[in-house]
Parts: sequence; C-alpha cells; structure tokens
Amino acid sequence: MDQVLLEKCLQEVLRLARRLLPADAPVPLTPDTPLVGRNSPFKSRQLVELLVGLEEFCDEQLGFEFDWTSDSALSEQRSVYRSVGSLAEYVASRAPAP
Repeated sequence: MDQVLLEKCLQEVLRLARRLLPADAPVPLTPDTPLVGRNSPFKSRQLVELLVGLEEFCDEQLGFEFDWTSDSALSEQRSVYRSVGSLAEYVASRAPAP
C-alpha cells in the first residue's frame, strides 16, 4: 500500500474526527481510536458526519466514490469501522493508483 496515500487518508480522517468532537474530548484521537462500540468517543450522528465528510474527500481529492455502506465496509468480522486507522487503510486501499 502506498504509505504517502495512507498517511494522507489518515490525516483526513483525524481532521474530520477532531472537527466533530469537543476540544476537551476524554479520548485522544489516534489511529487506534475506535469509531464504534462502547469505547468510541463518537455518537452515531457524528460517525455519519465523519463518513459523509470522508465521502466528499474521496470524491474531490482522490477521484473515486467511497461507498461507506458496502458489504465489505459493513462486514462484522473485518469492519473498517473498528478504528480511525482501519478506516484510513480501507480508503487508501480503494483509491485508484496515481
């Protein structure tokens, strides 16, 4: 996987996430921050807003349509929503080669 692209995707996911959480959020945002579940700092509405923002980023900056409702994205065993990092990896893996 292209490490530059992965870093670009990770930084965008973190930027979007920081915008949605209060500055004094109890959990620091890192690649390991969970997006869903009991330990996630995100409410469901915030997660949807993050995904919509990421959808726009993929379309405008990476040139592809990010389908965050696809079967592979929603897979229970390997969900891309496990963490900030897993979501960034998923997006980077779907981006077209330069």
